[in-house]
Amino acid sequence: MSLLVTIIFDHAKGVDKASLAGKDIYMLKETRTALNLSGHRYHDIEFGKQFRAGSFNVVSFPLEHDVPNAGFLFEGGGEKAVYITDTSFVRNRFVGLDHIIIECNYDEHTLTTNMHNGSLEKFRADRVIETHFGLSNVVEFLEATDLSKVKSIHLIHLSDGNANEQLIRETVENAIGKLVIIP
Repeated sequence: MSLLVTIIFDHAKGVDKASLAGKDIYMLKETRTALNLSGHRYHDIEFGKQFRAGSFNVVSFPLEHDVPNAGFLFEGGGEKAVYITDTSFVRNRFVGLDHIIIECNYDEHTLTTNMHNGSLEKFRADRVIETHFGLSNVVEFLEATDLSKVKSIHLIHLSDGNANEQLIRETVENAIGKLVIIP
């Protein structure tokens, strides 16, 4: 298995079990092809092309990662939500959101401390920075986003070792003046 396929598989664990359980799977064609998946439960998606998933209209958009990756804008029930994870940058800007679900994988202070004390190798730290949203990315994204209708902000995909949850929560809440949820 190539490194690319290994990395893609890491981001697609469980899709085979989900499809066997009768769940529809929406994924980029590159991902489905790399994993050699087929069947009526697999649906190829294209960036910017709307599709229907259950009662939601969904549009995917590109994210910056080390494999092809998508974020999703969901609309349904009169509300709009965005889901963003495994990225170092988001090109898109959004207005009229009700809910934001966004990665905050690390905070720069904890990551740097871990690198300096030897608990995190420099090459791993560099990869994290190049492929994931850190605290400063999240704050910058939220400050550039229309938050006037936002009812909830969920910070997800926090690293076990490189994210100080209290620091992240306080920094984001102080920057944007809204409560955040960290599941």
